[in-house]
Amino acid sequence: MPHYRFPAISVEQAYDVAGYINSLARPERVNRQNDFPNPRLRPKDYPVPAYFGGDIKALEKAKYGPFTSSATPIIGGAFK
Repeated sequence: MPHYRFPAISVEQAYDVAGYINSLARPERVNRQNDFPNPRLRPKDYPVPAYFGGDIKALEKAKYGPFTSSATPIIGGAFK
């Protein structure tokens, strides 16, 4: 991988590229809604329409963010 003295794209552009790639159609596995039967254990960024009961805004947020950190910082900047 080449080394650059400056980033080729900005952080915002990188998020836009990632969002675009995530929005592309891909094969759907059958019964994907059964991957996390307990909603408390489902990752926040796991966009399966069956989990959102028709709430398009919640589905879009799961797909594109913004996401909050689930790690809890402790003294010294380390994580638990």
